[in-house]
Amino acid sequence: MTKKNIVTLVIILFLFACGKKDEFPSVNYTDDQQKATLKVEGHEGAVDIKLNSINIVNPTDSIFAARLNSEIDSFLLSKYYINGTFKSFDELKDTLYQEYKDLVTEFPDVPYGYSLEREVKVETDTLGIFSISKFEMTFLGGAHPNSTLFYSNYSTTNNSVITLEELIIDNGIEKLTQIAEQIFRKEKQLVSDADLNEAGYWFENGQFRLNDNFLIQKEGLLFYYNNYEITAYAVGPTELFIPYNDFNNLIKEDSPLRVFLH
Repeated sequence: MTKKNIVTLVIILFLFACGKKDEFPSVNYTDDQQKATLKVEGHEGAVDIKLNSINIVNPTDSIFAARLNSEIDSFLLSKYYINGTFKSFDELKDTLYQEYKDLVTEFPDVPYGYSLEREVKVETDTLGIFSISKFEMTFLGGAHPNSTLFYSNYSTTNNSVITLEELIIDNGIEKLTQIAEQIFRKEKQLVSDADLNEAGYWFENGQFRLNDNFLIQKEGLLFYYNNYEITAYAVGPTELFIPYNDFNNLIKEDSPLRVFLH
């Protein structure tokens, strides 16, 4: 190959890479952390608060960045007993601290503190898919801590939330649910006709169902059931992974998942 041909090839590859980059816009973000440990004089317990998150700084689409940051802030600053959102980290911190002070004033021998941890992480960031997880763990008294994990998936091509219905062909959700149930029963070592409710699960009328809490990954969809959602707390949360190879015939032609199919 001549030197001229090599240069031409390099230019072609560079233009191709730029085209791919433009086809799937990237999301720029920075890490963010807020935390506080507050003690009440005369008590061993404390109030521990940790918020680990990201801040979207997309210069090319400020509207999408503002929308996503607003959704993240709504989670980070959400009230822990009732619906609503605190105005700031300071308001959240001061409210929880005051509640703990009121508790130990009324019950001086309380042996524990309060804790609140929330974290937003990037789980998938490739080929036009931007997915995040929102994790929360709280201990505000009681028998044990409580935790939840929720996923959100976004298209960076049209800057929108991705729903399961956008990925799967019409009437395909039912078939996908059947495939998921087969995987679920195999992992839980349940025969095909075993009653799910008798086996300790809480599906309505004993009918397996998929929820809408899923993560788009390169090799498949990961569904997540939180504590108490389909079974007892002692069993823990349930993860269910469905490879694309198991349902590629159910994926829409214009689905964002098409880029992951081999």
